[in-house]
Amino acid sequence: MLPSLKSRSSTLLAAIQEQFPNYHPLIAIAQIAHSDKADLELQFQCHKTIAKYIEPELKAVEVKSDANDHSVIRVSLFEDVSDAEIISETPQISNW
Repeated sequence: MLPSLKSRSSTLLAAIQEQFPNYHPLIAIAQIAHSDKADLELQFQCHKTIAKYIEPELKAVEVKSDANDHSVIRVSLFEDVSDAEIISETPQISNW
């Protein structure tokens, strides 16, 4: 039976930590990201690499609607959406 990816990763990390105690790849990348010796491009790439492990990547969402639909949809990236509301009877915007 093949070891799972998680157990294989843990085994590899343990082997590396035998040679380099307290090593973790994300922490090492973060150290480079904050190093005065690294140029801005390298620092940016380090932050970009770490970000995908810390925050979910934002993706585009397509919203389709009928031309007669007068609902307002409020989208928020940084607020709790549990209190979101849909306003179904909004005034119609007239054409000029």
